[in-house]
Amino acid sequence: MGARITAFLAMESPDRVRSAIFAGLGIGMVKGVGAPEPIAEALETDDPDSIEAADARMFRTFAERTGSDRMALAACMRSSRVKIRPQALGALRLPVLVCVGTKDEIAGSPHELADLIPGAEAFDIEGRDHNRAVGDKA
Repeated sequence: MGARITAFLAMESPDRVRSAIFAGLGIGMVKGVGAPEPIAEALETDDPDSIEAADARMFRTFAERTGSDRMALAACMRSSRVKIRPQALGALRLPVLVCVGTKDEIAGSPHELADLIPGAEAFDIEGRDHNRAVGDKA
């Protein structure tokens, strides 16, 4: 969710941001990503064995392994679905690096997103999915 937060900060307060890394979300910022409700429910449930959807299970496992606040993440999942207009990204005038794992089926192409932002660069995190890209040394 940090890529979205960073993008909104850069667009709303460009005087406060010198450069940005959009890590973990590519063109999905513009086109949208999957339904948040199954993931939010997976984060909230007391019974992790009841989680059927693979992506929801992946988010739950990640939250547990990182000691994250599952209820806060569930609230974020439900509220962070506003698509960003390509024109708004095109107006950014700061260095931007877009990083996404090559096995990430959620984020969308980092290259497509970087193409919308003047001077932005895309970086592929080889062999990583959405959650395993976090903390990768690349």
